[in-house]
Amino acid sequence: FFKQLKNSNSNQGKTFYLWEGKQKYQYFKHIDAIKAYVSVSIYEHELMGIVNATRNALIFAIILAIGIFILINSLISRSIAIGLKKGVDFAEKIADGDLTATIEIDQKDEVGQLGDALNRMIEKLKSIVTDITNEADNIAQASQQISSNSQQMSQGATEQASSAEEVSSSMEEMTSNIQQNANNAMET
Repeated sequence: FFKQLKNSNSNQGKTFYLWEGKQKYQYFKHIDAIKAYVSVSIYEHELMGIVNATRNALIFAIILAIGIFILINSLISRSIAIGLKKGVDFAEKIADGDLTATIEIDQKDEVGQLGDALNRMIEKLKSIVTDITNEADNIAQASQQISSNSQQMSQGATEQASSAEEVSSSMEEMTSNIQQNANNAMET
């Protein structure tokens, strides 16, 4: 061991040797502060046991991490897909003319914000449609009132025309009577 250490011509490294018939690894480093080498040795089968245990733990950790990743990814994807499906169903109801539809998404993420915005949009749309319907009713009532007033004015004009005709007829009759009286007066 010491011969290998001296022959290494390095301040640090590793060597292999047989000890009691078993392969042994030795790691060494020169420490200037104490002006000496510090070395650690371990049997190969012990080192390989540690390496194998570490490898197995690492493989288990990687498999576990992949499983957790897949689970979390599935949950997030499902959450988004459910929210979007509700949004599509809601949009189809609105497209079919159902303004009573609402969307129930109990999430605090962007999908939940979209659901809240769609609910506010439909409330505003309902308000606009109600206002338009009310104004259309008001216009229809005003139109009926104007039509009724037009009919009354037409009837009044017809009555005035009839009265004017009667007055004209009476005037002609009076003129004829006056003419006849004047003719009779001249003859007498």
